[in-house]
Amino acid sequence: MTQHAMTIVYVDNMPECVDFFENAMGLKCRVRDETMGYADFEGQGTNLAILDKKNMQKVMGGNWKSGNPDGFELTFVSDNVKATLDKAVSAGAELVSPISEKGWSNEVCYVKAPGGILVEICAPFKPGGQ
Repeated sequence: MTQHAMTIVYVDNMPECVDFFENAMGLKCRVRDETMGYADFEGQGTNLAILDKKNMQKVMGGNWKSGNPDGFELTFVSDNVKATLDKAVSAGAELVSPISEKGWSNEVCYVKAPGGILVEICAPFKPGGQ
């Protein structure tokens, strides 16, 4: 089973955006990592996260290149990342970053879906990793 878990917005100034969503929208920041340029907010179901664009190379494991989607990403948690990746590629997605382990999940990969939408496919989040 695959579920939409998170929408991540790529920004030029993560602290400014986090402050906006806290102050203007009343969201409560759950994780704020200035070094990684990442923050996410408490939510009900699908979460909102912010990532500083300057950290894209670090997150993508060196697979981020110009021409890749820019602006946001949709994150889907899957109990079978390889099968979901294969299904996505068969349906027309382009592989951006192969399956690898990240701090938040044992299996993470990225594809560019038709329309240029960046999609993360990952195994369930590690405890404290989301």
